[in-house]
Amino acid sequence: MTKVKLLKEDSSGNISVVDMNAAEVSRDGLRAVDSGVFTCPSRISISQGNVIKFISDVADTKHLRGAYLFHGSCLDESGYNVDPINQTNPSVSGFTNWDGLNYETNSTSSSKFYNFHQATVPSNGGGAILENKTMPNSDPVHDFSSDFDIICWVTTGGSTGVVYSKTNRTSFNGNDIGITIALVKSGSNWRVSVYLKNNSGGSLKSGSTSYQYPDGQTLCLRIQRKGSTVNVWGVQSSNDIAFGTPDATITNATGNFNSTKQAVIGANPSTFSGDTVLTTTNKFGGKLHSIRIYCGGTLDIDSANQIFASRPIPLIMKLAGNVWKIESNLDQKKIYVKGFGKVITDTLITDEILDGSTATGEYYHTGASRSTVSFTSAYPVEIIRAIFAKLNEELSSNGNYKLSLLDLTGVSNTINSYNAVGNLLEIINQLMMIVNKSFYVSPRGRCIIENKDIDLTYIKFKNGTYQITADGFDDSNTANDLYIFTGATGNFSFVREYDQTSIDTIGLYAKRIILSQFTDATAVGYFKNNFISQSKNINTRYTIEAPFMLDFIKENFQIKIINSIKSLDASSTIKSITWKYPEAKTIIETGDYLLDAFDLERVSADTINNLFTDKQVNG
Repeated sequence: MTKVKLLKEDSSGNISVVDMNAAEVSRDGLRAVDSGVFTCPSRISISQGNVIKFISDVADTKHLRGAYLFHGSCLDESGYNVDPINQTNPSVSGFTNWDGLNYETNSTSSSKFYNFHQATVPSNGGGAILENKTMPNSDPVHDFSSDFDIICWVTTGGSTGVVYSKTNRTSFNGNDIGITIALVKSGSNWRVSVYLKNNSGGSLKSGSTSYQYPDGQTLCLRIQRKGSTVNVWGVQSSNDIAFGTPDATITNATGNFNSTKQAVIGANPSTFSGDTVLTTTNKFGGKLHSIRIYCGGTLDIDSANQIFASRPIPLIMKLAGNVWKIESNLDQKKIYVKGFGKVITDTLITDEILDGSTATGEYYHTGASRSTVSFTSAYPVEIIRAIFAKLNEELSSNGNYKLSLLDLTGVSNTINSYNAVGNLLEIINQLMMIVNKSFYVSPRGRCIIENKDIDLTYIKFKNGTYQITADGFDDSNTANDLYIFTGATGNFSFVREYDQTSIDTIGLYAKRIILSQFTDATAVGYFKNNFISQSKNINTRYTIEAPFMLDFIKENFQIKIINSIKSLDASSTIKSITWKYPEAKTIIETGDYLLDAFDLERVSADTINNLFTDKQVNG
């Protein structure tokens, strides 16, 4: 069983699996560039600039060809880039790089996916229409010509709808080539139905479970083809046994079920232009949690059971980036990779980037506008989205990484005036401080504005299984007396905010910050209030070491840390994660960091938030 995999993409776009002896991959949120060091046999052909992707899951990744986790994104995390095409959102004319799905946070406390993000298909949307991608041998990436396995987590809702389709049929149960997975409703109950037809003139094959699943039920669907038999399962999340006797079986399922049409997540195609899907029907009305597609083989039972029993996985692709250094000897090569997110830490925003033209994906609410670097009456999400849209024009040749932004908080603080100049990371941190939210960057470039400290304290890390270390108190980022130098009043002056209770309790921690971008006194007020609220206390840092690869965590998850020997029972937020292979070890750091512990990549950026500590600022 291979739960980790390294993929290489060369300058021609060819993707191949790379033999790997060892790996160390680190994710550090916005504090440092994601990075990886990989040890491979010396015979491996690799060059600086090649794209490397590190894949890790709870299940065998050997045959993984599609991974859609809907954690604020429908970008493929299998490494093969079978991504949604751009659509125009029917409700927002300027939203021209929409993937066809809406996203939200699961708020049902009893749900397996509580406080995880999930996708829905809007009534006026078309679902996610996926690009047609091929392997180096010209076979489709989503290849249903032989054995395959598809495992989906969904929640029932709405009316009869399609979860996944790659087919010529224009209704979910039509008599045409391809594969369709649907949830069919009768009364208030549901069944899982699968429709297959080969491309050599065979008859339509179908199989369905009984109508046994109620509305609002979270289900794990599995469709497995082995030889000429297709097995279908629909397993409720509360079940103790996942994949025992199939709920339905299709026999004599022979031939090649590949359709040349684009695949669709969350709907069935209804019209085409050649192989391009133009419109869709049978839209799925429930919640989409994850879809994994395996081609050329099936999962072993242990892997399938792991997908069913494990906690939800927020990311399968742990790192994607470019090779920047290679060290070679007779036996092996050591490959150094920097994540694509370095564009955020390294980019200096000027009027050369934010010129007078409008980019695809740049749009504003009524009354907001941009004139080169100057924004008027804009929301923070609109400012960041505009910068990303302009940067994507520069990144257009990179099919692996395209910056996009999703706001899952609905925050709408209007900034009357803002000059977006300087380091991009600095700009993002300033805007997130104004709205008091967190900013998450996925390996593929999907950025999400989400609530700070996502409460997953039902995830408990206890001593015994885990090695837990309290790394002491960290006051390097503590501030209870803040001076902000800004041009918000028309002249360069300062405003002050302080917390007297904190000063009386822990002493004076004064900082001064230069915010030359701000020309809006209201926005400065939000900034200083939120900064003091976040920084007035001395924080504790913890390190958790797990003797296995953990896949159910990401930055900004607030977890519970328990060490009965040391009488420790605390909630703390994940700031960085490091995975080590083949040691099968995960190191999690929570709480705040020392400034000088930041990665050198971050230090070499244009500035670190223009932040200066001055203990003597009050004289």
